[in-house]
Amino acid sequence: MFGIKPLPSVRLTLISDVLYAPYSGMLPGHVAGFYDYDECHIDLRSLAEFAGCQILVDRAIAIDFNKNLVICQTSPPINFDVLSVDIGSTPATISVPGAAEYAIPAKPVPEFLASWNQLISATQNYPKKPVRIAIVGGGAGGVELALNMQSRLAKEEERRKKEEGRGKSEEGRRKREVGRGKKEEGRGKREEERRKKEEGRGKKEEGRGKFGSGFCNGWILKERGKFKQEEELEINLFHSGAELMPAHNKRVRRRLKEILISRGIQLHLMEKVSAIQKQEMMEIASDSQCPMPNAQCPMPNAQCPMPIYQIYCESGLKIECDRIFWVTQASAAHWIGESGLATDSNGFMQVNDCLQSVSHPNVFGAGDIAAMVNYPRPKAGVFAVRQGKPLFENLQQFLLAKPLKPFAPQEKYLGLIGTGNKRAIASRGSWMWESALLWYWKDWIDRQFMQKFSNLQSTQKQQ
Repeated sequence: MFGIKPLPSVRLTLISDVLYAPYSGMLPGHVAGFYDYDECHIDLRSLAEFAGCQILVDRAIAIDFNKNLVICQTSPPINFDVLSVDIGSTPATISVPGAAEYAIPAKPVPEFLASWNQLISATQNYPKKPVRIAIVGGGAGGVELALNMQSRLAKEEERRKKEEGRGKSEEGRRKREVGRGKKEEGRGKREEERRKKEEGRGKKEEGRGKFGSGFCNGWILKERGKFKQEEELEINLFHSGAELMPAHNKRVRRRLKEILISRGIQLHLMEKVSAIQKQEMMEIASDSQCPMPNAQCPMPNAQCPMPIYQIYCESGLKIECDRIFWVTQASAAHWIGESGLATDSNGFMQVNDCLQSVSHPNVFGAGDIAAMVNYPRPKAGVFAVRQGKPLFENLQQFLLAKPLKPFAPQEKYLGLIGTGNKRAIASRGSWMWESALLWYWKDWIDRQFMQKFSNLQSTQKQQ
């Protein structure tokens, strides 16, 4: 918005550890394979160029308010007069031993997507290795992630089976061609003696038998593929509460639970994860519980692309898996509070109705990292998106020494939860609706949002 309404005397600097910012609304669809990388990421270089903004690819790790400096991980400190903090949040993992080392948090998104793509590549390169996934966190994020992961991995398995089936079909087709050739050969010998004619008829029947064999084998393979898909994919969803998605109404919770169970996702409710351990390679080599016996495994255990982890729960439950994705309650970066900014009990920066820090007037914040003192709201993207315009307006008002404009977020919001099959469930208050139309509506909304950034880049090129 600074590109549309610039202030000539203001120099902008954007500090970001990525050049392509993920749009959270489309990430579940990206996991499911509905969107490619470019469709759900914003090119910050083009955006910064449009706004006349300098971009620094680095990560902020502290603020020195004595000198008004942002301390970066690798670059020299950046001086500021006014600061806007919009760094989002990350899932809380520190309290669980082994989680920080072995679990894959949903945020930061680039690291999560790298791990997810690595898993997809492993399933493609080693299709006979069973895949066992654990997802810790039964909120909307964890449930939606589980459904979209299941959908993508099931499609990968189906694709592999189809390719294998095509190979079998080609073999059957070749046998049928051989049979047809023999049939024609028999016809060509009709003028010969009866014995040779009967021999030709025998070859004709042999050709028919080979035709039937090829067709039947293809059908059996398809049915076996459907059966083995369940054996080769296991998803476990852990939640410490008695009900999934406690922020949503009972109808939504019940329906999503039904969908999860119907997809074969194992639910572990009232199970609090207490520790995560990595099984050593020597143990795997001698352990009969390895997902693929050594005689069948294409790689030695020392190079195994899917190391085994053990999840321990307070109840005594122990589950083995290949990947652990952590989608628990959001937490704030420690340096926010350590820098001296006022924070709430969870470490999020406290801001007033104008999105201004309650302790430092020249600091503003929005999105997950900010906690509005008078309007506590869940950490959801729908709130962050709507804070963009009032944040920009108040930054300009502050720079121009004009009164700030208070902002009140909506109390209720519409949640659209994708189920991984191009269907979605709408949730608002006590209301629920499930339909494929909802997914396509959400798809249209998300694409329209992303199109705004492409339009800005087009406008810049024309100028």
